[in-house]
Amino acid sequence: MNYVRIGRLKVAKRAMERVAAIESPFGRFSQVLPYLFLTGVDGIREENIRRYRITCIVNTTVEVDNVHFPNVENFRIALHDRPEENIVKHFDAFADKIEEVHRKNGIIVVHCFAGCSRSATVVIAYLMKYKRMTLREAFYFVRDKRSIIRPNCGFFEQLIAYEKRLFGKTTVKMVLLKGLDGFEIWIPDVYADDHKGFFLFTAFSKHERNGKSK
Repeated sequence: MNYVRIGRLKVAKRAMERVAAIESPFGRFSQVLPYLFLTGVDGIREENIRRYRITCIVNTTVEVDNVHFPNVENFRIALHDRPEENIVKHFDAFADKIEEVHRKNGIIVVHCFAGCSRSATVVIAYLMKYKRMTLREAFYFVRDKRSIIRPNCGFFEQLIAYEKRLFGKTTVKMVLLKGLDGFEIWIPDVYADDHKGFFLFTAFSKHERNGKSK
């Protein structure tokens, strides 16, 4: 048995896996603002930290420990990617930290596991608070920079509540989609087009169902 050849193959395989992770949509660094990036855990690698001159890593996960690099600050609030997770109570802490680093001329990357839900939610909240974007504007702005974002529906409900708190009104509503088989799901209206062909119709908003005005 050629152990040298086997060893080389294993090294090559690990190298290929590493490149695949970096080049995957989840591990890609997505630039939202000149000083703000969004990625998944696969993107938190030394070469990316150096390339983008990151000075602060914001970790939104409960399952991934902080990764430490020289002269790079870590900020973490551990969250589950579950609709029932109370993320709204941390929006101000996340947004304030991002703004604090920015005002010191730092560069921030926010990550969760895939760079789709938790981290995207935090970045959207930041844009609402400090860039005064509406929720609808912030969502489309971030999605334009990173097309795979998909805050879970519970997080979106909390973003709607945050928008109401910040601006006194909302620009996104939760709507009920009914499937042909009787299945029902509440989603933000910005997701409605993604479900065409799978659901019969959009019935009404939660406010309308509950007899409340928007």
